[in-house]
Amino acid sequence: MPGLYHKSFMYVSAAIYALTGGVKAAVVGALLFFSIVGFLGAAFAIMAAFGRSSWPAGLLAGALLLTSNYATTDWLVRGAFAEYSAVAAISLLLVPLVHFVRGGHWSKWIGVCIAFLVVSHAGLALFVPPLVVVALIVAQRVHVLHWRSLLRRIAQSAVLTLALVAPFLMPLIAFSGYNDNRGLLSEGLLPASNFISPVKYIWDAEWRWGAHADSFTVQFDLYVLPVLIACIALLVVLKKKAPDASDSPRPGHRPVDATRAVLLFLTISFCVYFFLQMPFAWPIYELVPGARYIQLPWRLQAYTTVLAALMAAVLTVSLWRTRRRAGYISDCGSGGNVGAGFARQQPGGKRDPICSYFRHARLPAGGNGLSGRWRVRAPASSRNRSAAICAFGRVVCDAAGWWLPGGGRWPSALRRSESARLHRIL
Repeated sequence: MPGLYHKSFMYVSAAIYALTGGVKAAVVGALLFFSIVGFLGAAFAIMAAFGRSSWPAGLLAGALLLTSNYATTDWLVRGAFAEYSAVAAISLLLVPLVHFVRGGHWSKWIGVCIAFLVVSHAGLALFVPPLVVVALIVAQRVHVLHWRSLLRRIAQSAVLTLALVAPFLMPLIAFSGYNDNRGLLSEGLLPASNFISPVKYIWDAEWRWGAHADSFTVQFDLYVLPVLIACIALLVVLKKKAPDASDSPRPGHRPVDATRAVLLFLTISFCVYFFLQMPFAWPIYELVPGARYIQLPWRLQAYTTVLAALMAAVLTVSLWRTRRRAGYISDCGSGGNVGAGFARQQPGGKRDPICSYFRHARLPAGGNGLSGRWRVRAPASSRNRSAAICAFGRVVCDAAGWWLPGGGRWPSALRRSESARLHRIL
């Protein structure tokens, strides 16, 4: 298995080298290829869960993945091209897995994606089973799975994976007698010797961007911990909300809350792979055959990085689809139409007239910003137009008070004058 360490990156760069004749072009071209694969994988995973209308959140997931600490460290600092290509393969693998969790249909593409991951980084591919097991558990919880048919499809995917990997495995087996792999598991390369303090995953005080040439870190991106907490809180809230029967993907199946199903899968998977990076998980690497070939447990950030990017995108979709929020929160309808939700009560218990105005507004389905259909449907009267202008002026003032240094004084005065004008209008 270690002989499959980084075949995919090698083959892609070799193909580009054959076309261009330049080593730099080959390396940069291969990096660009796997960056595109990783970006599209993250974007399509979100669209597999929530439909094509969620493409902005998909773009967010792809951008977070490519700019993450782990991905950037892999290609820019460590030159770990095998791990970087594995990140792209994991991102691609999550597309059919998310589709399975959302709709209950097992795709043969799962086998193809696993084969791609095996050829990209064999050590990381050994840790695919936890991801698949979590997907099966969550899918069983939200769907009525026919296990006989499902097991047959899983077996077909396994055979497909072996068939695709066999051309690379056969030469390895044939020459295994001439290759000594014991150096791969020397004392300094065992997982037990390479665990990192859990604190450094949250905050690495020794790491700074551009500090020195070998500056790399295992620190999570700053958004990861707040996103994880928000995901757990959202799962608790969604558990109390019964899914609508119209959410069921097929007649006769249980109603499915897409947000809860996908978020449950991503959050549990993230926690599992984070647990495997902790020092107290060392018995797993000693007992599970082949697990020690990962060498560095923090390499499993290839999984947690992709999962965290998708979790952030799922939270974004959830905010889009939420109609009732306390405070100033964007209220988005289907197709990416943007409105505004405002505070329900003013200080003193008086009802906010701005909220009353937008509460009765209607958003067009399937709006498109380029065609000019992003607008609030309201009666075309000067009274309502003035109310809308005052409402958006209030948002601008609040934003200025939040972001500008020492903000909150002059914007407050503008808010008071604008609010008084609005009361006169209404």
